[in-house]
Order: sequence, then C-alpha cells, then structure tokens
Amino acid sequence: MRYIDFGDNKPNQVWLDKANKYTKELKKLSTQNERKSYINNHRNLWRKLKDDFLLDIFHGKCWFSEAKDDASDYHVEHFRPKLKVEKLKSKIPSFSEEERTTWGASEKENNDEGYWWLAFDWTNYLISGSKINSSYKRNYFPLKKGSFIAYKNSVNIYNENVILLNPTIKEDSELIDFNENGMVIPKINDSDNYWKNIRTVVSINVYGLNKIESLKKGRKTIWKECYDVIKKTNEKYEKSLYSDSDELLKELANDFSYFSNKLKEKIDIKSRYSAVAMACLNSCGYEWINDFILM
Repeated sequence: MRYIDFGDNKPNQVWLDKANKYTKELKKLSTQNERKSYINNHRNLWRKLKDDFLLDIFHGKCWFSEAKDDASDYHVEHFRPKLKVEKLKSKIPSFSEEERTTWGASEKENNDEGYWWLAFDWTNYLISGSKINSSYKRNYFPLKKGSFIAYKNSVNIYNENVILLNPTIKEDSELIDFNENGMVIPKINDSDNYWKNIRTVVSINVYGLNKIESLKKGRKTIWKECYDVIKKTNEKYEKSLYSDSDELLKELANDFSYFSNKLKEKIDIKSRYSAVAMACLNSCGYEWINDFILM
C-alpha cells in the first residue's frame, strides 16, 4: 500500500455539480428503500468518475494492493459502505478472544442503512481490484469498541475511531510493510503502538491482502528481482571502493549507474508493487541505497 496523494486534483466541476445535486435529492428521501433505489439508479456517476479521473490517480493500479487488474474491471469501493455495514464474522489471526473484545467493532446504529449520504461523495471512493472488493472488503467497516458512530448525515464522520487503513491517508499507508515471502506485515509491532498494530492486522485481513495467491506470488517475485539487483549493485559499489584503476572505476561507475537505475524503476510509483521494492531496499541497510537510490 502506498499513499494516494490527490494533491490539487479533484473531479471536474460538471461531475461535482451533478454529485451535489444527487446528494441533495437523496437527503430528501425518507425511507431506506427509496434511498437504495435512488443510489442504485445513479451508480453510473461513480463509474464514470472511475474511467475519467480515479484510475489515473494511481497509474492504473489497485489502491490497496498495487496490482493491476488486467483480467477484469476495477471496482469503485465505498470506503464507508453506502447501503449497509456488515459485522466482522471471521476470526482475526494473532489476537485472543479477550483482545478482540477490547478492540471489537462497534455495531453501527441503523446497521442496514450504511453511510448512504456519502454515496456520491468522491472522497469516499477508492479504486479496488475486483476480488479485494467483492470477496473481502465487501461492506465491512469496523470501528473501535466504544467509538462514536456516525449513523446519520448530520454528524461528523471524522469523529469515528476507524480501524481500517485508508491509502489516501499518509499516516495509514506508512503502517504497512512486506517480507521476502510476499506477505504483507505490520510495520509497527511494539506495545507502545498497540492500536496501530491492531489496525494494520485487521486491515490486512479484511482486505484479503495475504489471502490472494496471485498477490503473494507477485510481491514475492518483485522482492526477489529487487534483491538480485541490489546484490549486483553492491558488488559494483564495493569493488569501486578498492580499485585504483581509472579505467576499471569508469566501468564500475557505469555498471553501478545501470543497476541503480533499475532499482529506481522498481520503486517508481508507476510500477506494480513499488512499495514491496521499497521495503526490500530498506531491509538491506547499505549506505549507498540512501545516498543514491532513496535520496
């Protein structure tokens, strides 16, 4: 997961005006059945935004996994579910029942209604690979036990104590790490940051990031490719430190430049699994990585 930075980008004014119009009309409806029908009848609004704006933000990659969903359509995932919120049913690995009770998801009042007033709010949209959205994230949106719950459109959603990590929030994206086996792991494990660790573990589970074999295989492949280039680059670098031949130094410098550019390509935000490549580089601890690659 890498940070999705919108910068100054936002949908065009025509789209925003239409979204605002739909939201105003939606808020006039008095029953959930009416709202559900209205939202479903106007779902093309976010589908159009996906094609015209959202896909380009992260260079055609899934915002959760950094994979490219070449075999099927991307989904526009409503981070806060638009029509209902499901209670987590699956066991979250590595937590005892007592711990689950401590952080356990608060049940949303009017649980069948979801965050309907955010249906046409583009800041609630995330681009997801189809399997992550349909099979794993679905309508889950757990909150910390005892959290304030935004159960109507007149309250501030940002007072909620949200468990799931959001890639459009920089601090959230920095909690995810990877290992050489292609697994997603928490970056923070110490007891002083227990809540951050819980959020990360639950998010990895809910998003299915370690449950999809193709993702694990892709991440493992990128890590190995990156590590192999790192070893070759380090060999050239170390030889250059002890060589007194100008001709050899020139050759080594050219080789070092070639391999270091390969590494820069792998961590470029346009590349698949670039965060995995970044994690691989950070795991090696060579000074030249910070001096020449991550500078």
